[in-house]
Amino acid sequence: MILKKAFYPAVSSILIFSISLISCAQQPGQTLNYDPSKNYAAFLVLNSQNSKDVLVGIKQRSISEGYEIGPIEYYNPGTKDFEPIIRKLTPDKQITLIWVAGSIMDSPDIQKAIARVEYKGGIRYMPVTGGPGQ
Repeated sequence: MILKKAFYPAVSSILIFSISLISCAQQPGQTLNYDPSKNYAAFLVLNSQNSKDVLVGIKQRSISEGYEIGPIEYYNPGTKDFEPIIRKLTPDKQITLIWVAGSIMDSPDIQKAIARVEYKGGIRYMPVTGGPGQ
């Protein structure tokens, strides 16, 4: 009987938590239906644990500033050609902000890619240290 009383709340909590994660998670490469009346933030994120932690904070900040969460793309350390990634992040004019959570050393290559795709929105950098899995 005691097990039964503890079982239902535990299962309910796990179910609610799982549904929340699924509904809030934006998978890389996932297509979005953009509402033309809203502005969206996209995220370019270094593939590291530190960056993933930073991503949580910059997503919350974007929401508090009135942005909808748009596409998220991860890149590996050592990436030099950011143009294909930036193109994935800016498929629609509703993307009005790109957050870059990555190495400051990648900034020049990212800036060049942004210029080549002629993105006109805002860009914010959140420097991150650490390699993959750190």
